[in-house]
Amino acid sequence: MKKSFSRLTASVIVAGLVFSSCNKSNDQPGNEEELITTLRVSLYKSGSTTPIVFEFSDPDGSGGNPPVRFDTIKVDAGSSYNCSLQVLDESRTPAVDITPEVVAEGTSHQFYYQPTGVSIIVQNLNTDNKNYPLGNTSTWTTAPATEGFMKITLKHKPGGIKTANDDITIGETDVEVNFPAVVK
Repeated sequence: MKKSFSRLTASVIVAGLVFSSCNKSNDQPGNEEELITTLRVSLYKSGSTTPIVFEFSDPDGSGGNPPVRFDTIKVDAGSSYNCSLQVLDESRTPAVDITPEVVAEGTSHQFYYQPTGVSIIVQNLNTDNKNYPLGNTSTWTTAPATEGFMKITLKHKPGGIKTANDDITIGETDVEVNFPAVVK
């Protein structure tokens, strides 16, 4: 139990979490900035319709109070999962689901997945209306048992800077969470 707590504490400190406003003013006049406080990862094991949900939630945004939820992603070895991401603003009541806006403005957004030390392969990212990767849905395939991290980053790429093969260094980070991850 002490090891899990230490790993979680270290993950919170080391994760380099970024939660910021997504400024849409360059994309659509009149759109307000949106605060992203929560990243929800729903995984559906192949053949199942019931999601396994993992979440990072910091309702007051970065700084201030510590996160109220920071899950470790736990998946089975040798399995396949369909993944769906959701971004929320829980600083408001009721919480606001920002995901539909991100999808609608898909040509200006992209989710990136960066597994480190964990045997998870992410493929089949969904695409925007220009057929460029968007990535709010994907397929995860696991290999042998390992432990590490799954970093998930949402980048804002306004004004036509998004291309079919661009990388994570292009654009502004809207949210980034380095989830502890275990393939068991």
